[in-house]
Amino acid sequence: MDEKYIGNVVKNDTCENVHILNELNVPVLAMGLKDVVIAASPEGILVSDKEKSAHIKPYVDNLGQQVMFADKSWGNYRVLSVEEGSLTVIVTLNRGHSMNYHSHQHRDEVWTVLSGYGHTIIDGDMQNIKAGDVINMPAGCKHTIFADTELKLLEVQLGRDISVSDKVKHDFEPGTKCFGKGDIRGIYPTQVNEELAYRIGRYFKEVIKNDEMLNSGNSNNDGRGNSRLRVAVGHDIRLSGPSLKKSLVKGLTESGCDVVDIGQCGTEMIYFAAAHLKLDGGIMITASHNPKAYNGFKLVRSGARPVSEDSGLRELEELCSREPAVLQEQMAGDAGCVDVHDILPEYVEHLLGYVDVDAMWRLAEQQGRRLRVVVNAGNGAAGPVLDVLTEKLPFEFIKVHNQPDGNFPNGVPNPLLRENRDATADVVRKYGADVGIAWDGDFDRCFLFDEEGGMIEGYYMVGFLAEAFLKKYPGARIIHDPRVYWNTQAICQEFGGEAVMCRSGHAFIKAKMREVDAVYGGEMSAHHYFRDFAYCDSGMIPWLLVLELLQQRGRKLSELLAERLDMYPCSGEINSKVASTESASRLVEYVEAHYADGEQDYTDGLSVAYPRWRFNLRKSSTEPVIRLNVESAGDKKLLQEKTDELLQMIRSEI
Repeated sequence: MDEKYIGNVVKNDTCENVHILNELNVPVLAMGLKDVVIAASPEGILVSDKEKSAHIKPYVDNLGQQVMFADKSWGNYRVLSVEEGSLTVIVTLNRGHSMNYHSHQHRDEVWTVLSGYGHTIIDGDMQNIKAGDVINMPAGCKHTIFADTELKLLEVQLGRDISVSDKVKHDFEPGTKCFGKGDIRGIYPTQVNEELAYRIGRYFKEVIKNDEMLNSGNSNNDGRGNSRLRVAVGHDIRLSGPSLKKSLVKGLTESGCDVVDIGQCGTEMIYFAAAHLKLDGGIMITASHNPKAYNGFKLVRSGARPVSEDSGLRELEELCSREPAVLQEQMAGDAGCVDVHDILPEYVEHLLGYVDVDAMWRLAEQQGRRLRVVVNAGNGAAGPVLDVLTEKLPFEFIKVHNQPDGNFPNGVPNPLLRENRDATADVVRKYGADVGIAWDGDFDRCFLFDEEGGMIEGYYMVGFLAEAFLKKYPGARIIHDPRVYWNTQAICQEFGGEAVMCRSGHAFIKAKMREVDAVYGGEMSAHHYFRDFAYCDSGMIPWLLVLELLQQRGRKLSELLAERLDMYPCSGEINSKVASTESASRLVEYVEAHYADGEQDYTDGLSVAYPRWRFNLRKSSTEPVIRLNVESAGDKKLLQEKTDELLQMIRSEI
């Protein structure tokens, strides 16, 4: 009997040229067989004629050999043979994980499913796969394999110029095109996947280890007198979050970092954990308001300071592009540990510190009514936080889509979309509510609606919050962006504060707030930053302050808004597509020359001011779009005339 085998096999003399791979806990007995391959596992048994499945032969002939082994975040692979014109690999893909890559341009690939089941996408076409299936992948195709159970696959590459190093480099290198200016975001799993999460974890320490503000005195000790860095990790409600977190944590701990796992949360809870627990960094797994197919990462260092394009993100991108072989040579000497921490009670207590809860209860009793408030979490991560907060506040809450659900049964949690906006506005009108509030998926932004269902522009929210803070902190500094700001400046002047202009963007706003010790900073994009929240943005603090202000003023939100609209009407941001970034630059120069008699400012794009009106024109940093904002001092007719004038000029030149 000519037999090669691995596992528990009962030998006999009735077979000829039989090859067996056995992963069962019971013996496999083959009788009377010739030229057969048998692969047995708990998920199924594959019996194959060797002549009809010739691509299996190199694998079987090398069952007892191993050219290379690599343990990855998603599973492992063994290179079993490298011969002229062929390469044979066995791949184990952990349950819930995936691999995605391009086939080599000069090779065909044949995959045989040895055990388990899942599905594959080849050049956009999906098919289910199970034990025994053979998948042909032509040269140059894009393919992704998903494991619904643990999946074992035999891969054979057929072609020229085959080597182990090329196999590793080509198939298992994740793309880094999802690295943006302020975060990492892309489609799961083709752009953002478990392998990328693992590498981010492995290399995050390299980005933050030389930070002068590390909380090393509060870090854990590795037993040899060395302090280990501590990093907070959390994820929003997207279905890929737990799997990405598992790989991220694996990478972090293997690099020697200790992990504080706060579980499912909002982005600002990672900010809070990093600052409140005096950690050395934090990583949030989220794609915010992006469609369901997306996921990504937001990163902060000590003090919840952002890791952005110019503060470590480009370095991390370069590190994550390294080949796995290089990665394996940099194993940590001592792995970190994981501490599961429920941050919610401490976080909620901090939120409530921004308002006088006792005074709010007393005022509700004096007024003889409670404000009726519609809250729409959009099936995002805000629901569990609202469940705790609503029990502590003197308002009547009506909850909409409150249950977190990564399937997004009521659409992507993005209140800026018309259909999502109506979901909140309709309930406000139906129940006669005083105010409505909606959040995006990771609740770092909130959007308010008046009692008529109208959504409040972010610009006017900055004014309301400036008033709220200046009543608590007279003389404080308030940061605003250059797009529209006359309303904010007027409120600061009225309540004795100092308005400070800053370029838009979270990194610039946070840096300016630290520089001038501002108590609050706001952007018209609905991002609001708070000094006592580690200068970070929050989607929970703003609505608490506005409800407190609304209760104190005893007037309808639409009335308060109408006053500001009459005094300082604005156009809202108007986008115009251009052919290229170069044409956008020429267009800005043309507008600049045309309005040369105005007071010009270049803090962020081109701003031009006249006594009764002003505008800001900015190029998008990510797409060929130019953005226009116009405002006036109490003259809606002039506002419309100048907006039309500018749009005609801009669009005639496009």
